[in-house]
Amino acid sequence: MDILDIIKPENQVFCKTELMTDTPLSYCPGCGHGTAHNITMEVVDEMGISEDTIGVAPVGCSVLAYDFMNIDITQAAHGRAPAVATAIARTWPEKYVFTYQGDGDLAAIGTAETIHACNRGENIVIIFVNNGIYGMTGGQMAPTTLEGMKSSTSPYGREIETMGSPLKMTELVANLPGVHYVTRQAVHTHKHVRKAKKAIRKAFVLLSIVTLLTLETLSSSAQPTDSPSANDFPGVKDDFCFASGSENDIFSIAWDENVWHWNGAWWWQVTSGCVIEKRVYTSASNSIYGLSKSAEGHLEIYKWNGVNWIALTSNGAITDDFYFVSETEIYAIGQDNQVH
Repeated sequence: MDILDIIKPENQVFCKTELMTDTPLSYCPGCGHGTAHNITMEVVDEMGISEDTIGVAPVGCSVLAYDFMNIDITQAAHGRAPAVATAIARTWPEKYVFTYQGDGDLAAIGTAETIHACNRGENIVIIFVNNGIYGMTGGQMAPTTLEGMKSSTSPYGREIETMGSPLKMTELVANLPGVHYVTRQAVHTHKHVRKAKKAIRKAFVLLSIVTLLTLETLSSSAQPTDSPSANDFPGVKDDFCFASGSENDIFSIAWDENVWHWNGAWWWQVTSGCVIEKRVYTSASNSIYGLSKSAEGHLEIYKWNGVNWIALTSNGAITDDFYFVSETEIYAIGQDNQVH
């Protein structure tokens, strides 16, 4: 069989939807916005409703939707997308109207608009992309930030006693009489992307709310399923370093306390054993070093040798950070707050 016998329209497995523009995505590596954009536009395309669909993009990372979605989109003031969508849907009731909002927009400044639009039962779809922080402005704590989750304004993690509990929008609006369909989905694996796409299609049929937990820096684009290290990236917990000065060569401590490597396309789990608690460093040979507690409870510098972690220090004098010159020349902050 000749290759030309295979390359036929009837044998095509996937084709990019024309409702996504050719503008390069500007989102952070690992962010789920691009995937959420794509499956939303695929649903609109497959349903054949592109000419009758109107999107509303508010303020935040979500505002960039009009650069990537090749449909009619208008912009709303911060948090006011449900109000604008309400006006559009009531003016043109035959249209498919949806909002595309982040959690800082929908669950903070726009909480009132969201709650009342849902309670009234407006005929709109709300696609809520929740990453648990204010992503565009520096990663500050948001109402949706999870308990214990670190942010630039909660560096030790969200504490319920002083910062209150996370606002669970899905559970909140599910109790409102005007809402027909509420679901929480994710887009960090192939399986979850397929489920999320089905949920979005159902939402457009019913004109209801969909919550997408893309978790931006707390998850990643899906990795090849046949990879021995193709686990779901749990997200950056603490420190990171550039292995070769390249933004596509990053090592970072994840929430499972292992070190993961970003290669420009996906995250790979490099270490195992849940050892590293803070500070990760890679040498020119890509050997990995980090701080962890010894059996005696002291912070020590450990090296990953490709199989397990081995301790390089043993005096228990380290309290926080270290600087690596070589395995025989390491500088660290001691318990006396001096450099040794």
